[in-house]
Amino acid sequence: MQRVALLLFLARAAAMMFHSSSVADQWDTWAFVENGTFYAYYLTLQHSTWFADSFGVATSDDGTHFTDHGVVFTGRCLAPPCGERPWTPGFWMGSGSVWRAKDGRYVVNWSQDRAGTQNISFAVSRDLIHWEGIDEIYGPDPRYYHTHAPNGVRWDCMYTLPASPTIGTRDGYPRHGYWTATPLGCGPYGLCNHTMGFGVTHDGLKWEALISPAMVPPTVHWSEVGAVEWVVAANGSGAGRYVAMLGGNPANQAAEMIVYTAERPEGPFTAQAKNAIVLPAAASCYFARFFRGPNLELLVTHQSFAHIGRTYIAPYKAVDLGADGAVRLAWWDANRNLKAAELPVATTPDGFFTPVVDVAVGAIFEGTLALPPAGAPLVRWPGFLLEQVGGNATLVALDAAARCVIANVSTANKSAVLHTWDRELSGLGATVEVRLLYRRDMLELYVNDLLLPVYLMPPSTGRVRLTASAASGEAPPDVRRWTMSLK
Repeated sequence: MQRVALLLFLARAAAMMFHSSSVADQWDTWAFVENGTFYAYYLTLQHSTWFADSFGVATSDDGTHFTDHGVVFTGRCLAPPCGERPWTPGFWMGSGSVWRAKDGRYVVNWSQDRAGTQNISFAVSRDLIHWEGIDEIYGPDPRYYHTHAPNGVRWDCMYTLPASPTIGTRDGYPRHGYWTATPLGCGPYGLCNHTMGFGVTHDGLKWEALISPAMVPPTVHWSEVGAVEWVVAANGSGAGRYVAMLGGNPANQAAEMIVYTAERPEGPFTAQAKNAIVLPAAASCYFARFFRGPNLELLVTHQSFAHIGRTYIAPYKAVDLGADGAVRLAWWDANRNLKAAELPVATTPDGFFTPVVDVAVGAIFEGTLALPPAGAPLVRWPGFLLEQVGGNATLVALDAAARCVIANVSTANKSAVLHTWDRELSGLGATVEVRLLYRRDMLELYVNDLLLPVYLMPPSTGRVRLTASAASGEAPPDVRRWTMSLK
């Protein structure tokens, strides 16, 4: 019998995994792993009036518990004029990724706004914590890309990988890069980057731009490059494909992460037919990036939003390339380190788990859910109710195909469906495994270890129960509970 795991994480400021206490705001995150240590980078704000001007780093031995080093690099205007966009009077910088240069140093790329355009700049390090900026500037190549527009052009968020990737490789040269760019043909206003910047380097610091990859179909509105990686085929043949995670949605222009794939690094890149939106935002999360784990396994980092503060580094995800050819995000087994002491499971007469979850610490529940019959109404879908401050509840439930719905349930027991997530799963049995990560107002739901929603709900009380269709007033006998390990 399969097990459904409900992991409920509750903590101050609703952080899913890590938020720096040394900065006021943080945004995009990227990661690098070396000698078993995780380096989690986050874009932050020190002196600007609108967006980021620096980045910080936190380190971890297990990818779940972090020591914060605070701000480790502050951008500078290398080629004035800088920061003259109408909505901000000050300098601002964008974020990137980390790779090893040919000379052995580590390189991070960052970008700066320059009066209607951007340039990619670099900083180098010997230890991945202390960074020194260099004067190398990589600007848009006028052969293939716009160099200036009144509303700005994009040239930022570079991600790199070996030009001839193989299983178990991360470093190496020559090296390709992909980044957010504004290719020619966008018209006079810029910011219509329907494809990606693409280029090559032979040392990690000096880059040659190449023509933009074709996108089939083109993204309708815009795309921000999260990362492009070579993903190994699930059949163990050693073959693979290039997978691009792009911000933006051609259907509704939302800030979601969509997937395009290609057989060659230069493209063309084709929209993934199944599970095209690999990380639906629902105003809850954004900007997924690949990175390689301790064993060079492919992992994903992204940011989650909360009501208090800016964003938080979400628990890392594994990458699943299914037998159906679809890329999905998945549970990373090392997240088991988030479990602390196991507690006995009990419920109150009205079905809520007792004791109430300590919202400053959090809890982990595991159990089994049976999927409902096809066509069953929402009230019969199995899942969980999370009580909100004020009396309503957030419903997280599954239908017969293990699609997830998030609904708001009023005190009058009326449900208003807010969002639905469909990973187009097949071959499911009568029961499924589920993990639900929950911290005050943030949750993540996994079905058979595959990620469904990342969702920001209204502030909650810590009272959690199974739906009536999942249990007859009391927890199933295989439900287990742990406190959450925050240190």
